[in-house]
Amino acid sequence: MANRTELNDEFFRQLFEQAIDGCIVLTSDLRIAYMNKTARSWFGDITKENSAFCGDVMRCKDEHGVAVRSDQCPGCIVKARQLSLGDRQMNVTTVSGTSIAVSVSYSYIPTDSGEPWIMMVMRDVTVQKQWQQERLFNESLNLTLAERERIARDLHDTVAQNLAYGAMQLSLLKKTCESTPLLVPTLILDQLGAIAEVVDQSIQELRNSLYDLNLHLETDLIGFIRDSAMRLQSRSGIETHVVVRDSGSSWSTRDEVQLARMVQEIMTNVRKHSRASHVQIELVRTQEDLLLTIQDDGCGFDPGVIRAGHGHFGLQSIVERSRLLGGVSTVESIPESGTTWTIRLPRPSDQPASMQQ
Repeated sequence: MANRTELNDEFFRQLFEQAIDGCIVLTSDLRIAYMNKTARSWFGDITKENSAFCGDVMRCKDEHGVAVRSDQCPGCIVKARQLSLGDRQMNVTTVSGTSIAVSVSYSYIPTDSGEPWIMMVMRDVTVQKQWQQERLFNESLNLTLAERERIARDLHDTVAQNLAYGAMQLSLLKKTCESTPLLVPTLILDQLGAIAEVVDQSIQELRNSLYDLNLHLETDLIGFIRDSAMRLQSRSGIETHVVVRDSGSSWSTRDEVQLARMVQEIMTNVRKHSRASHVQIELVRTQEDLLLTIQDDGCGFDPGVIRAGHGHFGLQSIVERSRLLGGVSTVESIPESGTTWTIRLPRPSDQPASMQQ
């Protein structure tokens, strides 16, 4: 490919015509000079005589369906910077009006004549995208079912057993009263007081479980974290301190709800299992990412139970939710030495740094 005069259909037909990927060669001003068979089946038979620009033919859009602006056009970037670009995900519109998801790579090809070529190779990833969406949906569904199972198990282990105990004690008390008419009233009052305490505990556990099941944000994420800290302190007596450094804009409600559920799960485990006396929560959000750290001074646990994947659905859900949001969560814990959760998430791709919710 020494100069422009050597560009001919036969040459490219031999190399690219039967390729399963769509191949398009552009001139230095981004006009279409060649399209292989696959590309023609997508966009029609456009020849270099048509002097069509690539964007006019493909009507490129980003992954979210927004038309690609000229200053964001990968071909323009390749031309201006004289470099090649690896796979870029975008949506293009075929001649029949169908939108397909493609992965596009751009190759900058200099020539002796000084007029470079730009080679586009597009791979249809529509099926791959569908599989990915189905996988994410199934993972989300599994997490939902796992959380429901956990809440049902919690209700069984606390509320159901406590109420069963209360019912049994009431039955015994009734029999005692029937068989011993002259029983000292003080003993009866003591038993009734014990039963009332168990029932009160059961009601509180039921309220906590219902709150966990029906979480929704009445405020933003930061407000939720502060409210959760106050709720933990009032319910358990655990001293809770919150530090927030927020220099970025808020995120979408969808993403903040996912973060809130992770916070909720960690706080629930602290309340139920940590035997901690102090919890430190720190949130740092910038224009690029978010870092959340929750540290307690409790009894700790073996983090290997999460990696093992057996039970502990709530803890596993924290790891999975972080991954689904493009981030990572880690837990450091040693028995009798406390636990530290660290969650780092990038700003969602559909949330520009300057965008305010």
